[in-house]
Amino acid sequence: MIDWQAHYDPIYNTLGVPATVASSGGQSAAVTVIDKTAGLPITDPRSQIDTIRPVVDVRARELQSVGILVSDLPQGTVVVNGQTWRIKSYLPKPSPGGEFDGEIRLILLFES
Repeated sequence: MIDWQAHYDPIYNTLGVPATVASSGGQSAAVTVIDKTAGLPITDPRSQIDTIRPVVDVRARELQSVGILVSDLPQGTVVVNGQTWRIKSYLPKPSPGGEFDGEIRLILLFES
């Protein structure tokens, strides 16, 4: 069986930046994210129209290891590269090993 975390490790070690994620309930933790706040196309499932949204990617296992539930992230915050962002929603990016072995894309709104 392939260890997908071994695949993600060099990516996050090279491109990752430190961040602080806080759930909507106020629980916060330091994590490593891939900063894509310049924006990526995200398809709105209601209209099937792409919009450009700021996002960060974080490993699902890292969130799990610090005790933050993905379902508690909307309306929480992430601080990355000195900017605070409100978490609007999220999209799972599963690895072939499953949803909790991949990444979570956090869709953001500028907070401050």
